[in-house]
Amino acid sequence: MKIAIVEPLGIDEKAVEKLQQEFLPKDIELVYYNTAPADDAEKIRRAAGAQIVMLANMPFRKNVLEKCTDLKMLSVAFTGVDHVDMDYCRENDIMVCNCSGYANEAVSELVFGMIINLYRSIFAADKAVRSGGTKKGTYAD
Repeated sequence: MKIAIVEPLGIDEKAVEKLQQEFLPKDIELVYYNTAPADDAEKIRRAAGAQIVMLANMPFRKNVLEKCTDLKMLSVAFTGVDHVDMDYCRENDIMVCNCSGYANEAVSELVFGMIINLYRSIFAADKAVRSGGTKKGTYAD
């Protein structure tokens, strides 16, 4: 799996490297770009082959998304998603999640928490437990 952080998120590059070494399995490639892409062609190049793309508030429109053929999730480290073509994402089963709040550290931590959540299938496991898909039967509130 490849995760591409396609624009600076306000976190130190060494912190990203430490995260990869300490928390991510070896089969996950994490690529971090600490400069803003110059144009759509560079966005496409940076996202090439990535299943997860992380960005903040740079536009990610249909002309870019349709070139990202491996993309499964956009993780937006920003409050809104109006800079993302949500219709295209819905039509093509690309999950979009975002983080509210403006503190760089809090947003970055939440984004990585969401990635770990996706990787470990926490949403699916929670759904199975709540629907009675466990050995014990049903979930009790």
